[in-house]
Amino acid sequence: MIEIVETEMYLTSIFKMKNIGEIDTILGIKVKKHNSGYAFNHSHYIKKMLDKFKHLNIKEANILFDYNIKLNYYCDKAVA
Repeated sequence: MIEIVETEMYLTSIFKMKNIGEIDTILGIKVKKHNSGYAFNHSHYIKKMLDKFKHLNIKEANILFDYNIKLNYYCDKAVA
């Protein structure tokens, strides 16, 4: 917890910012906290863009994601 406080103090000394509590949206991506981590959802932005360009007559598609895959920063291959 002390690392979070120190990081916040450091960033506040460099940038004009304030702590507004738990994150809800960052860079247009909705963030939701769960017991096992965080979930990110960008669908509201996609719908906004589709509406802007008049392409809302499409169907939704669910895409399965394997949560056991860990991405490696230095490699473009996923590791199971």
